[in-house]
Amino acid sequence: MSQVRQLQPLEEIAPKFVSMGELMKVVRDDLERRRQEIEEQGAVMSVFGLIPRTIDVYEPLLDAELEFVGIGVTPSFYDGETGDLYVLR
Repeated sequence: MSQVRQLQPLEEIAPKFVSMGELMKVVRDDLERRRQEIEEQGAVMSVFGLIPRTIDVYEPLLDAELEFVGIGVTPSFYDGETGDLYVLR
């Protein structure tokens, strides 16, 4: 990626190779940690009429993220808070 963007990384990131179950837990834990932020974003979207007020944005997002991991669309996850990169074995 650094060759495409022509930027050098600020620091090396050692990937953590994990199983499918472990990667799904990391994604689930990340979304749970950000649950309030996600729900607030859903409230803002409803104020602007982008989604109905009755829509729960958290559960569908969680389901989609876990499905993407489960079918291999998302074989890795970078945790911006911890700086950890999880890669599916």
